[in-house]
Amino acid sequence: MGALDGKVAVVTGASRGLGEAMAVGFARAGASVVLGARTVEDLERVAQRCRDVGGTSVEVVPTDVGREDDVRALVDAAVNRCGGLDVFVANAATSYGMLTDKRYTDLPSYDLDIVIEGIASHAGVHPEAGVNALTVASLAVADLQAGGWLGLIEKGRHRGTSNIGIVQGGDATNVVMPRIELHGEVRSHDPKFRQRLADEFRKAFERAVKSVRNDAGKRARLTFVQDLKYESFALDPQSPCVQAAIAAAALFGLKGETRISNGGLDANWLSARGLPTVTLGSGQEHVHTTDETLYLDDYLNACRIAVALATGRV
Repeated sequence: MGALDGKVAVVTGASRGLGEAMAVGFARAGASVVLGARTVEDLERVAQRCRDVGGTSVEVVPTDVGREDDVRALVDAAVNRCGGLDVFVANAATSYGMLTDKRYTDLPSYDLDIVIEGIASHAGVHPEAGVNALTVASLAVADLQAGGWLGLIEKGRHRGTSNIGIVQGGDATNVVMPRIELHGEVRSHDPKFRQRLADEFRKAFERAVKSVRNDAGKRARLTFVQDLKYESFALDPQSPCVQAAIAAAALFGLKGETRISNGGLDANWLSARGLPTVTLGSGQEHVHTTDETLYLDDYLNACRIAVALATGRV
């Protein structure tokens, strides 16, 4: 008999690292495990590891936690295929501190998908006939940087962040680049300021498009799409889920503290759907950098707290 026999555990970010380790641990303890991450091949590998340690019920659900439909499908898999949902490990992003709730657990985000359709031309024969999509994009990004709309953004009492993290375009050095795609995000706890950030991005790219023409006076075309990735939420520090997490931390001599997080978490979608969710810190520092560090003692404490909550010790 395992400590988690009869329980159903969902783990996001389960394709590697901490998520993989937790998924295998839940399977070893007897839980039915539902694995969520973006890459099916990696999930299948982790699923096999779960079966190798005795897991008898393992479900694989490709999941992008920034997409509402994916999160719904993940929860539906737990309920419909495994018979319920007892444990949800929100491991697809990072929080800071022992507990995350207080006022906001996340910095709400718009995803930005930007496409510039330029005009192709031979770069050596008639470059003047082309409109280089990269030139347009570069002007827009430089405009945003000069205006203070990239990176950490502080405008009076308003605060937010923005980033362009993916750029794709071009196939040959002898062709004026006809198309470029940029994917980025803007974040702010203030919904109106978050919309302002998205608007500033749009206006910068519109200005750039208007400023570049070929010898025939033609310009590039812009497609700009913004998508709400997740919204912020608030938990009352006295709410049952927060108090349960604090009590679980106390079992191991730890004092639970609430913190504001600026990362994107599964907890946002769950809370938005009526499942108040507390996020446990897991000992990570300098995340998404080459200096990323995991403090094993803190990580193991987080695992102990999660198991205490999952097994009803508090």
